Amino acid sequence: MMKKILLSAWLMLLTIIPTGRVTLEAAGASSSGLSANKDKFLGNITTGWGSDMDTNGFRFSDYWNQVTPENATKWESVERTRGRYDWSGADKAANYARQKGFPFKFHTLIWGSQYPKWMDRLSADDQYKAIEKWMDEVKKHYPDLEMIDVVNEAIAGHAPAPYKAALGGDGKTGYDWIIKAFEMAHERWPNAILIYNDYNTFQWNTDQFIDLVRTIRDAGAPIDAYGCQSHDLGGVDKTRFAAAMKKIQDALRMPMYITEYDIGDTNDANQKWNFQQHFPVMWEADYCAGVTLWGWIYGQTWINNDQTGEKGISGIIRNGQERSALKWLREYMQTEKAIKAKSPFPGMVKEASLYVKPSAIVTTRGERLNIKAEASMRTKTVDHVDLYINNTLVKTMTAAPFEAEYTPEKEGKYEIKAIATTTDGTAYQRLSGFTVCAPREVYNGVKACIDSRDADPAHRKTAIEFLRKEDPRAYADFNFRFGSLVYLGYPGGKGNAAREYLVNAIDSGGLEGNRLAAAVMMYELADAYRKKIKSDSTSRKKGIEIGEGCGQYWNTLEKLAGNLESLYAETGNIGYPVRVCDEVANELDRHTVSYQYAGISAERLRNTLLNVRSFMAEMSEKAQSLSPAAQEEIARVDHNVSLAEERLNSQDAGGTNGY
Repeated sequence: MMKKILLSAWLMLLTIIPTGRVTLEAAGASSSGLSANKDKFLGNITTGWGSDMDTNGFRFSDYWNQVTPENATKWESVERTRGRYDWSGADKAANYARQKGFPFKFHTLIWGSQYPKWMDRLSADDQYKAIEKWMDEVKKHYPDLEMIDVVNEAIAGHAPAPYKAALGGDGKTGYDWIIKAFEMAHERWPNAILIYNDYNTFQWNTDQFIDLVRTIRDAGAPIDAYGCQSHDLGGVDKTRFAAAMKKIQDALRMPMYITEYDIGDTNDANQKWNFQQHFPVMWEADYCAGVTLWGWIYGQTWINNDQTGEKGISGIIRNGQERSALKWLREYMQTEKAIKAKSPFPGMVKEASLYVKPSAIVTTRGERLNIKAEASMRTKTVDHVDLYINNTLVKTMTAAPFEAEYTPEKEGKYEIKAIATTTDGTAYQRLSGFTVCAPREVYNGVKACIDSRDADPAHRKTAIEFLRKEDPRAYADFNFRFGSLVYLGYPGGKGNAAREYLVNAIDSGGLEGNRLAAAVMMYELADAYRKKIKSDSTSRKKGIEIGEGCGQYWNTLEKLAGNLESLYAETGNIGYPVRVCDEVANELDRHTVSYQYAGISAERLRNTLLNVRSFMAEMSEKAQSLSPAAQEEIARVDHNVSLAEERLNSQDAGGTNGY
């Protein structure tokens, strides 16, 4: 029988049972709302904190056939006071979905915002117990959830959970705490579609998003789909949007949801243009399982006009009238393309739970890996599981546990593919992967490797060895430099935690630890060679090569300097952002020659310095309330920034080539 890569089941309906819990039972897909597609939904959120559904004279179900509570299922909303649970807002949405026969999504279990602040006063052990209790209470109240945003906005600089150490912290993968959260969710809701959700995925944080999702997928997390919030699409045309969607999907090759789409614009024509550019692209992608808009009533959405103060400008019903974007959307959803668009979850539910977990996602040549596949079905029966590595069949397994061993003989990237075939001939696919490096002695005789994408092959020494033996000043800066890189998206925390993370990661051969090592090593090598640059062509050629290394570090500082207020707020420590300001001033003094080769313009240097100057002025005002030592440090750094500003202004840096 021909294999079919297909996910099929029945849509689940919510019903109330006598215990007060909300549960699910099988039923056919609802045809309510604008969408007539039985396999993917067009959803929206509850309006405001009260979680009202039908509102302002309009019926939710006339437009939408999926609901996500905007706030009512966030941890703080439910358990603001420890041990006291308020499900009233969430139940309004869940009960409405049951009555209308469409999916209800729980948003969200783990998030670094809108969590109960009593968590901050607990030890890591007690925080873990509180997380377990929270998930258990959700399970008790909603035992059969269809969809869950398990972790929300965990990219560095967004809102990773401050209590992530309770879940294992960054660990060897850089995202161990996220993997743990998914495992806990899967234990409680094995049939739910488990989603990682984040913003700025299509423009500013695409690579970080891909790295996070791919890493947890490869490490065996039971993640079923990725969610792209899509708040970042205003003004993006369909070509750019399609390219961004394709980049993410090509890298991850798993189901996607558009989870929080909105266009904040008071101009009806502009809003309609954006809908026309984006909606067909997202809806017609066969890997898109559904689209949820983030609000629909004008004046009652989260996007405001900062200039006029007008509130809720992303709404698509204004003053009781449908805006042009909604009128167009109604027409589009009636087209054949919209009605017949395919979904990775037919019937809007998950049939297969298929996950692949190698014993390591980074290993060395000649070391044996154990690879486990978890395969279970909602309604069907697994007949066998085929395991492929780089498209070569390694093993066919006919009974659980589905396990295989593999010993890589070459360095490089390896793709794992598991195909579970059921007794009716339907096949389901899951990808994973691992990286193989050449063995090398690193630290205390422990083997690890440096990713060739991040290090100059001519200088493949370990960062620890290089910094300690060849550049004492660089080794002294070790802590700060890793704190900067970590803040921008690498795992490990900040400050001393970053240094400790790196040492531990290199000891264990972790990929992220070695990437950090390679990144810093490149910068320090570039700095060392910069001192030898002369005017001859050979040296200039070398200058271009090593200037790129200096440029990488300046990019780090530039991003940090553009986000000093958030950095201060996140760390709660004035010392770290002030150190960033000091480093910017020092770098302008040390490396102006290298910026010419790195292609960094004078305008970029000046803009960064402007951010630093503004922040230091604010810190100087606050200095009176700080300790004498802090006041002295702020005064010193402020003086250095002033000197850097004078030096920069004295240079003739015209044109685009910079210094």
